[in-house]
Parts: sequence; structure tokens; C-alpha cells
Amino acid sequence: MQIHELMTHAPAVCTTSEPLTRAAQIMWERDCGAVPITDAAGQLVGIVTDRDLCMAAYTQGRALHEIRIADVMSKVVFTVGSDATASDALELMNTKAVRRLPVVDAKGRLVGIVSIADCVRAAKSGAAKKPLQESAVFKTVASVSAARPAEPTAPLPKSSETPKSSKVLFPAMASAKTTESTKSASAKSGKKR
Repeated sequence: MQIHELMTHAPAVCTTSEPLTRAAQIMWERDCGAVPITDAAGQLVGIVTDRDLCMAAYTQGRALHEIRIADVMSKVVFTVGSDATASDALELMNTKAVRRLPVVDAKGRLVGIVSIADCVRAAKSGAAKKPLQESAVFKTVASVSAARPAEPTAPLPKSSETPKSSKVLFPAMASAKTTESTKSASAKSGKKR
């Protein structure tokens, strides 16, 4: 099975100067977990995942619209050529423990992206002349799902220790109107939030 048979063709992309909200918007609209990052010439320069967005907001304590993609994206990106086979892609995912691979042409321009989910669907359907072997797909899923060593993190401050100047991470969800209506509803019901 050739990579072009299962990859997403012409995936939505972001540039390095855009905010993380743009990547989040693409992930929401396209129901995907990663967005390739390209330069003006269409050359692949990085990738950003849904996990990258979450960790950036958590570690930087800023809203996504305040963080540039260039500051968060992975600059080391494993790719496959457009002439690769699906088995080649699976083997690379397995050895590098990645869930997605951008597909590039001979000049390094992005032409698609293939995910482990694409491989699982292809193995399940078995529709191709040379379908993916379920055992190879299972091995790759196990590899990319293996637990990674935990990195130490600083503890979060208790709410009583949070300084008054702290920013709300998701301002669209915490408007003053919502806060006031929540307080008045809690007061009427006698329940504490």
C-alpha cells in the first residue's frame, strides 16, 4: 500500500508567526491532533500538536492567543516521502515513537500527513492489494503509546496563594457577566461553589 492511498492530502497548515489559537482552530475544525508548520514557500519547518498547546498554556501561564507557534512547535520533524509505502511510515512511527508523519515531496514541500489512526483504519478495512498487517499496526500503536519517563514539574499554587495579578488562562470562558450570574445563582440556592 502506498502512502498516498491513506494520507490526508493538502492538510491545513500554520506559519510560525501565527498564535496558537490558529492551530487550535484547525484542530477543532478538522478533528485532528497536529498541524504542520510551513514557511512561505510551503517548506515544512515544524509541527505542533494538541499536547503542545496544552503544555504551553500550562507552563507559560498565558492564553493561547498570546503565544506564537514558533515558540512551541517541534522543529525536529520526522517525515516520509510521497513515494514511501504505508509499511515504511509504520516502521518510522514505531522507531521514533510518533503518531503522525508529514509527507513531503522530493523538494521538501508538504503534500500530506499520515497518522497512526489512518494506518489502523487501513489495516482494518484490508481493501488495498497489499493491506497493512494488523500485527505491524498493533506493534506501532504499542510503541507510540508506551509511557515516557515523567519530567519533574513545579507544583501549582493553591488558589489562596495565587497573586491578584494572575491572568485568566481562558478569558473567553470567564467573563464578568458569567461570574456575576454564577455568584447570584449560588447565593439564591445557598450553595457554595
